[in-house]
Amino acid sequence: MIITHAVNVHGQSRVYLGGTGSLFAWIEPLPDSPRWVFRFKEGLCANPLLDQDMRSWATHLLLKLADLLNVAPADLANVPYEAIASLHNDSPLEHARMPTPRKRTLGTAYMATSPGITRPSGDFHPGDYSNRNRRR
Repeated sequence: MIITHAVNVHGQSRVYLGGTGSLFAWIEPLPDSPRWVFRFKEGLCANPLLDQDMRSWATHLLLKLADLLNVAPADLANVPYEAIASLHNDSPLEHARMPTPRKRTLGTAYMATSPGITRPSGDFHPGDYSNRNRRR
């Protein structure tokens, strides 16, 4: 199963479960707690799913996660968020460049990062690169 730890520019963390096909599923940490909450919604570019199909797919993802963590499904809620984030799969595209417009920043996007990184590498200010703005 694909497990991707991601952080947005505000430092908020998520762990996405599975691919990004017909269902987006992720967990988010609860504030000031090692516990987490599971969320899912219909994928953006996917075939529409019935609610019962989305729920059964989400249940399958949670059962697979419990299997990966070697815990009983009933005990999955007691596994700390950091333990699940540590299952992050390294992407072959991790060091590739992410195309984004130079003048804009994606304010709500989550970027895949290894757990433990507190500031996304895409979080920068144009002044940090002032040497590129000099005329030749």
